[in-house]
Amino acid sequence: MANPGRGHWDAMKKASKYLSGTSEYSICYHSDVSRDSHLVDIQGYVDSDWARDVDKMRSTSRYVFRFLCRAVSWMSKQQVVLTLSNTKTEYMVATNDCKKAIWLMKLCSEIGLN
Repeated sequence: MANPGRGHWDAMKKASKYLSGTSEYSICYHSDVSRDSHLVDIQGYVDSDWARDVDKMRSTSRYVFRFLCRAVSWMSKQQVVLTLSNTKTEYMVATNDCKKAIWLMKLCSEIGLN
């Protein structure tokens, strides 16, 4: 932000062109549950594989969180930390993704879906 260059300008123009060309696209979530029912149905699925990348010996973590049966948050990426066991890999993934689940639950609470 302090010293933008030509690359930043080009990226901004590309992003603006994309957004103006896709302004009519949207994702619509509909539910049979009314806002008055105060039902929060967050489901999370977490998985990892231990050292599947044989070159770097890194594990891949992935998760998806669903709210009212619709995916609202997902990720799949290689872990930064090298682990020595499958148990430690699973523990690290579960710990990190529990933080995301707590954040989603707090968000639902803030918007009145508690």
